[in-house]
Amino acid sequence: MNLLHKLSVIIFLITFSVPSFASHIVGGEIYYDTIGTDANGDMQYNLYFELFRDCAGIDFPGEGTTSAPFNYTIFDENGNVIANADIPFNGSTELPLVYDDPCVEPPNDVCIESAIYQGTVILPIIAGDYIISYQVGNWSGSYVNFTDPSLLGMTITATIPGTNSVSVPNNSPRFADYPQIVFCLNNELTIPSNMIEEDGDSLAFKLCDPLQYDDTGSGLNPDPEDPPPYTSIPWEPGFSATQPFENGSPTNIDPITGDFSVTPSMLGNFVARICVEEWRDGILINTHSRTFGYTIVECETEPSFEVSVLGGGDIIEGCGGFQFLIERNDTVGDVELYVETSGDAVMGYNYNNLDDTIVIPEGVTNDTIDVTTIYQDDVEGNLNGTVYILYENPCTGLLDTASTSFVILDYIEMELVIEDSINICAETGDQYLLTPTSFTGGVAPYYFDWGNNIQPYPNNDTIIIDATILEDNYNPYNVSITDACGFEISSPTIDVYEQCRVVVPNIITPNGDNVNDLFIIRNNSDYDKISLQIYNRWGNLIYESDDYQDDWDGTDLKGNPVIEGVYFYTATPSGVKYTYREGDEENPYLMHGYVHVVRGKE
Repeated sequence: MNLLHKLSVIIFLITFSVPSFASHIVGGEIYYDTIGTDANGDMQYNLYFELFRDCAGIDFPGEGTTSAPFNYTIFDENGNVIANADIPFNGSTELPLVYDDPCVEPPNDVCIESAIYQGTVILPIIAGDYIISYQVGNWSGSYVNFTDPSLLGMTITATIPGTNSVSVPNNSPRFADYPQIVFCLNNELTIPSNMIEEDGDSLAFKLCDPLQYDDTGSGLNPDPEDPPPYTSIPWEPGFSATQPFENGSPTNIDPITGDFSVTPSMLGNFVARICVEEWRDGILINTHSRTFGYTIVECETEPSFEVSVLGGGDIIEGCGGFQFLIERNDTVGDVELYVETSGDAVMGYNYNNLDDTIVIPEGVTNDTIDVTTIYQDDVEGNLNGTVYILYENPCTGLLDTASTSFVILDYIEMELVIEDSINICAETGDQYLLTPTSFTGGVAPYYFDWGNNIQPYPNNDTIIIDATILEDNYNPYNVSITDACGFEISSPTIDVYEQCRVVVPNIITPNGDNVNDLFIIRNNSDYDKISLQIYNRWGNLIYESDDYQDDWDGTDLKGNPVIEGVYFYTATPSGVKYTYREGDEENPYLMHGYVHVVRGKE
């Protein structure tokens, strides 16, 4: 506002000694309809401006002989004034005080009036958008959710989309019902949006910032209005566009349906703004909004019977169950509740059968429903279920419903992969870390029970096997795993062999001195048996045993001493042993080499 304009306003106020138009504004909105093109090819629109005020406030714009007329301005998207006009006052209506809860009686001393200003405007068809603006001051000083309400006014706007946004003319959406005047303290109320949308456009709902008009306490309707962009009202701490009734008052608006719900926890007057986005072919073409000042009051509440159901969530099939807690808010008389279920989780197949009715006796506030899942070995995917509690509402005489939902998750069977054979040697102090190669499925926590004939092991997925405590040769092990659901899986037998690698001598001295007279294979006893063949340098077999007992003393098959020299041997441990010659498929355990027979002096 320029200085000359401000000065003329001050002179006007001094001359008439009253404000130029309404104070105690409560809210407003703008909507329009497209009439069509005129003879010049310009587009005609019917504009509607609806203002709300406290009945105790002074006149609406243009209502009294001393009040300034209602004035609005249309800008292009660059902020240039395209149209600026007055609309005469055409009467007002007191809004009905409606509260959609038969058990709650709000006070009847809250009064709000509405005035609708209707005008027609002709605008050239342009590529860009038009912005319709109306600014009015001032708010009542009783609003508690933003700063300096008595020094600020309200800005309401609407957009007429240009040809860049739409190919055909647009009619803005609008609310079919009056705004909710009061909310009752600590009483949840949900208000349906009931929007009118004639063009078939998609609507999306949200809470947004009310727009201020800084009238610096003058209470003026600027002529023309200030150009966009416009700023938000200055929120008090703890308040915001999405929480206009402060953080302790849960507030929500469904983005699809526009249903607006709040449970206020603080008395007073609060400004909020509901924005309705209008989408066409994936393009946002307009945002309709209603700014309104809601009053939170103490209401008389008759004792009403209510039921809530707690519990639900995710549960794994065959893994125990859960309880639904049913609560009522009084203890007067016996109450009979009806139980119904729905969902792809089938009662009696995926979970236990539930009673059709539940009776909560007088003086008792709650009862429980036990749900036990039933294991099915086929993979069904996640199954959803809902339990409904139906009860007769004493305020309406109708059946009301409380419900809670649950999801039955497929039990994933345990799968275990673990080694089937292990060889370790006590002689060299071997230790072996035995752990599953892979383990999947089931539900944690798990209990590991390691079975063996040696010693107990702790509940752990990994154990250390010490070769020095094993029995010679074969030691069977296994592990059983039990999960939190009580399901169990067991491994096949794990063959643990305490077997040291055989060591074959490369020289013997069979001279009768009892020192190195025999061909001794060390660790022979770790195996079931060893076959031994000895050949001379010409490849002739001179000794053979299928179960060698460490007794060859350098004699041939006839018992005659062999001459000194180098001899070739093959030694073959039998059974599951070390693989000494990898890749020898015919006999993977065959050992061979040379032994030197030295007789020396007897």
